[in-house]
Amino acid sequence: MITYSLNQMGPWWTSWYEKNGIPLKYKTEYNRIIGKELTTPVPEYYVASGRIDIRDSTKAGYDGWDEYGVPLMKQLSWNLLSDWLDELKTEEIIEYSRLIEMFEMQTRHKIEWFNGLENV
Repeated sequence: MITYSLNQMGPWWTSWYEKNGIPLKYKTEYNRIIGKELTTPVPEYYVASGRIDIRDSTKAGYDGWDEYGVPLMKQLSWNLLSDWLDELKTEEIIEYSRLIEMFEMQTRHKIEWFNGLENV
């Protein structure tokens, strides 16, 4: 049995968002650790990238592991893809592009790639 899961690896730094043209808003909240209000920059929207981890339970150890790199997409798309992959079980490993096709067809959600990087 083949199972899939999504592993988010970034980006995490606010400056990355700023450098890549994602507008920042500022949020002020009371910080109980320092005992006063603190204003921090928050991206208008988040993006995520990482990998799809693939596990073949019929193989021992690392022989049963594989992965696909996943380019940057908006966080909502990432979350939906993650939920969908968590439920997916197959008999054979499905090619990356086919996984994306299946996801978009079954969920009727077109992945919002960041700056058209889906083909990287």
